[in-house]
Amino acid sequence: MWRAVTCDTPRATAIVFAVMALSALVYTTVRRGGPRVTHGRFFSGCTCASPMATIDPVVAEENPIERRLTLEIKALHAQAMANGEDTYIDPCTGFTVLTRLGLMRNMKCCGNRCRHCPFGHVNVQSKRLMTTKAEGPFAATSASSAATSAEASSAAPTAAAKDGKAASGGNVPKRSMVYTKTGDNGTSALFTGERRKKADAVFEALGAIDELSSHVGLARAMLRSAAERREHDEAMMSMLEGIQQELLNAGTVVATPTAKNPEDEATKHMITILEGYRFLDKTEEIARNIDIIDSRLTPLRVFILPGGGNVASAQLHVCRTTCRRAERRMVKVRDLYGETYTDHLRQATVYVNRLSDFFFVAARSIAEEDIVRKYN
Repeated sequence: MWRAVTCDTPRATAIVFAVMALSALVYTTVRRGGPRVTHGRFFSGCTCASPMATIDPVVAEENPIERRLTLEIKALHAQAMANGEDTYIDPCTGFTVLTRLGLMRNMKCCGNRCRHCPFGHVNVQSKRLMTTKAEGPFAATSASSAATSAEASSAAPTAAAKDGKAASGGNVPKRSMVYTKTGDNGTSALFTGERRKKADAVFEALGAIDELSSHVGLARAMLRSAAERREHDEAMMSMLEGIQQELLNAGTVVATPTAKNPEDEATKHMITILEGYRFLDKTEEIARNIDIIDSRLTPLRVFILPGGGNVASAQLHVCRTTCRRAERRMVKVRDLYGETYTDHLRQATVYVNRLSDFFFVAARSIAEEDIVRKYN
């Protein structure tokens, strides 16, 4: 069970408020003016009206979401702020959450009910009925649906950093944005909060795993839309969905080099999550499925060409070749950074290796024919 970073309640509370006050002071300094306080809000003494018009004032008090957080989360946020960090890892979900410091870089409330919004959620729309002038699929039909949309936006892993703006007139419900702009400088963050260049071997591996999952999803869609769906295809679709779930776990492992700070509380929590993955069992399960499927096929002693007379079989061959590339990228990560990972990276790599063999027999099993290599 994850435990608090700090040891006592008064101290944690004091740290939280001290850091919040300091963050507001830093913010006003950035705005080129001496800070002054009016009704609990920090303002700059700068007389330049033009830049100030687009900047929301920082609120020293906790926002409504912060007031509902546990002391453990508040202490974790305070520690991240004290270290000058833009993000921290939520130990309960494993999500990356932006701190007040990270959110202040936008200079405005994005309207998405961010957990640590330093602007008091000033641009968050109220939980009233929100409809567009022209009725359409994006119009909220009730106050409850509008509230649900707002609450959902605050639960996204990194929705806190979004710079979303309301459409003209402010009638369109706020939605979680899919961009944070934090990667515009060519870097991206791992689950540990560490930032690396997007060309790093870790992100090459993550991209290959993501691409593989997309190809698997396409294969499932092809089987689902087949004119004559066989019982075997239904079983194959179920297996492919399970593979996609496991590929998400493999991506989590690649994005979590936890061995670098093994004593950190957030790291310990991430290791607990990784220990819940069952790559060894899943690898054995894949091997059993390979044996079962292969036993029903004609023994193969020659090279065959990908295709087999239908698109689903051809797509599974694409999965096979993409899987091989993902495995190579994961091996490279192990070669470069192996000492910073737990054994889960090795286990995930073995799983992906076995997976490519599965895609080969799976492609043959739904093919209408084997197209063999010709030597003439």
